[in-house]
Amino acid sequence: MTNDEIKDLIREVAASAKQVNLMTGDHAQAIYNEAREERKETREVTPEDVVTVLKSGRVTLPTDGSIAVVYAVCRDVYNWDMGLATFERTMSLQGIHCKEGTLSNTLRKHSYMRDHIDKWAVLGAKEEILKVRDSFIEAMNLLPSSQS
Repeated sequence: MTNDEIKDLIREVAASAKQVNLMTGDHAQAIYNEAREERKETREVTPEDVVTVLKSGRVTLPTDGSIAVVYAVCRDVYNWDMGLATFERTMSLQGIHCKEGTLSNTLRKHSYMRDHIDKWAVLGAKEEILKVRDSFIEAMNLLPSSQS
């Protein structure tokens, strides 16, 4: 096998792996778990907080499907267990453009979005998606504590 073929094989294995240590060993698993814990927030974040951030202009959603990034951050960082349709309805009622079926279509097209947001880069997410994820998290962190 050539080096390029080996790299492609490793990428395929990493994309389908459920645990990082299957490929890279216990040390990398510890680092991944540590990074994942850093992404967890203990404060309560409401749909109104999300709407405030999205309407503030601090986060740009370049495509209709970008709202799926917001959904995934709320799911993974803020521990929301809201279903896709409920999230779409909630955002639409708050004046955020989110057509019915957008989330499920986006998650079907970009299967990496079903995984934790900290795995997206390894799973092949585009830089644009990672920027939306990071800018949304940053903007949420700037909310005053009385806001959330």
